[in-house]
Amino acid sequence: MNSFNKTLSKQNTALRAVISILAGIILLLLPELTLQYIIAVIGAMLLILGVASLIAYFRTSKDSKEPVLIPFGGIICSVLGLIMLITPETFVNIFMILLGVILLIGAIGQLMIASNYYRYAPGTSPLIFLYPLLILICSIIIMINPFASAAGLLMFFGISIILYGIIDLISYFKLRKLLKNNNI
Repeated sequence: MNSFNKTLSKQNTALRAVISILAGIILLLLPELTLQYIIAVIGAMLLILGVASLIAYFRTSKDSKEPVLIPFGGIICSVLGLIMLITPETFVNIFMILLGVILLIGAIGQLMIASNYYRYAPGTSPLIFLYPLLILICSIIIMINPFASAAGLLMFFGISIILYGIIDLISYFKLRKLLKNNNI
């Protein structure tokens, strides 16, 4: 077995592809649950960081000459982490509403630019309004139903991961077959 074939085996390409496909299927079938778990994990990490910061603050000797900061960061991280851990869907909604507002502002700006092009550039197609209108519609949908929108984005991501895994798996088997046929 040559070094390229050994490298191919060591990279666990097939295993990585199968894991990608499984992760994509989970995202596709359970997007709401997956999103809540992601937020909860981030909340747990913030809570741990906050508690560690508070412990470090209270362990610092009051007689120490080192500057001691007030533990606002630790308190904020702990509280935010705890809230994210207890109610992850709230943070999903807040994030998606902010995304919707940003998209709305961008769509309005794009519509204004398209309007100017259409008015002042002869021969400009009315299709120039299509993309900003799609963004505007998406922003409204996101703001009306943020949780379903987040789940939709995760489902799209899940499909992408599945396709990546399938392509990686096909490439792996084709390469193995090529190497085997050429005795490499």
